[in-house]
Amino acid sequence: MITCEPDILTRGLDVVFCGLNPAASAAAAGHNFSSRSNRFWKVLHRAGFTDVPLQAHEERRLLDYGCGIIAVVGRPTQRVDEVSLEEFKAARAEFKAKIRRYPRARSPLSASAPCRR
Repeated sequence: MITCEPDILTRGLDVVFCGLNPAASAAAAGHNFSSRSNRFWKVLHRAGFTDVPLQAHEERRLLDYGCGIIAVVGRPTQRVDEVSLEEFKAARAEFKAKIRRYPRARSPLSASAPCRR
C-alpha cells in the first residue's frame, strides 16, 4: 500500500479542513479525498476556496490558496467507525500540537465533525 501524509499544513493558513482520519482509498492512492465518489475537491471550488477545480493529486496546491488539511487520527481505515474512542483520545495531544505548530491555522472546519482547539 502507498502511504500518504494526510496533513497538508504550513504557517499562515486562513483555514484548515479537519478530517477524522484518512480513508483507506486515500492512503492507497497517496492523496487525500481521492475516491471518485468524494466531492471534496468540487465543493471546495464551488464554495470559492479555489479559483479552479483541483484534483486529489494537486492537494499541495491548497497551500497556495491559504488552505490546509489535517486529520485527527493518522491511521487510514475503510470506515471511520473502525477508529476507537481510545484511538481518538490517544491522538488528541499530537493533534493539538500540530494546530499549535501552525499559529495562524485557527479555523478548523469539518464536514463530518467539529474540531476544537
